[in-house]
Amino acid sequence: RVGQVAPLAAVGGDAILQVPVLRWPCHDMPFSAHHGGFISRAEYFDDNMFSISSLESYTIDPQHRVLLEVGYETMHSSHFRRPQLVGHETGIFVGIMNADFASVSGIESVYAATGTQISIASGRLAFALGTQGPCMTIDTACSAALVALNSAMLNVCANNCEIALSG
Repeated sequence: RVGQVAPLAAVGGDAILQVPVLRWPCHDMPFSAHHGGFISRAEYFDDNMFSISSLESYTIDPQHRVLLEVGYETMHSSHFRRPQLVGHETGIFVGIMNADFASVSGIESVYAATGTQISIASGRLAFALGTQGPCMTIDTACSAALVALNSAMLNVCANNCEIALSG
């Protein structure tokens, strides 16, 4: 997914498009709500890989879904596997903001409380990876990713965790 951003930026493209049909009905929304920036193929999230029921998966904010996929891919490509991470002091630091999915999706479910809260995102990733250690979701608006990276570095240097994943 990261690789898809570079060509768009290189050519000065525009990622704003109409609401994908499978996302939510927008016939009763103002015209401006008919368009937005969307994560492509978010509806194809592999919930089985993360032991999440399809009912719960449907309520999870696409940001959480992508975080799970990218976090897993990052650890896997760094040669860390879940069995190695279980019980180790691994920190998870996530910069995230704007929980728009809850307000526009109209989903009512027992899973909606955890599926749409940004505060849950880092814990969901930590649980999926089996990590123990500091786990923090950071919302400082535009600087969230930088603050998350700084927090990860500080926690590793302070020996609060052996390794850290930041995004």
